[in-house]
Amino acid sequence: MELPDNLEITELDLSHKNLFECPDLSRFTKLITLNISYNQITLLDNLPTNLEILYCGNNQITKLDNLPFNLIKLKVVTSHLPLADADGVEPPVHLIVCPLPLILSPVGNPVPLL
Repeated sequence: MELPDNLEITELDLSHKNLFECPDLSRFTKLITLNISYNQITLLDNLPTNLEILYCGNNQITKLDNLPFNLIKLKVVTSHLPLADADGVEPPVHLIVCPLPLILSPVGNPVPLL
């Protein structure tokens, strides 16, 4: 996948790109908003440290850790994650959280890792 040449961008939309991994975005030090929704990504890594807003729903992510310290908004839609309740129903949930190492429980609640 080809990334923009301009390392000074503040927003980047990589949604619907059929990505299986997150590209190394660490050199985009001015990036504040990233949309990486609707891909096949399983792990988010190499994110810019100044990132504040991350949209990563509709991927295959089951664990969120190593999130940028400045992150103030995180949106995850779990209806496409491999999580289900006792009846096999995958509940949709939207999370807006401060950065913590998280896993998503089967009922869609964030569980801080200690």
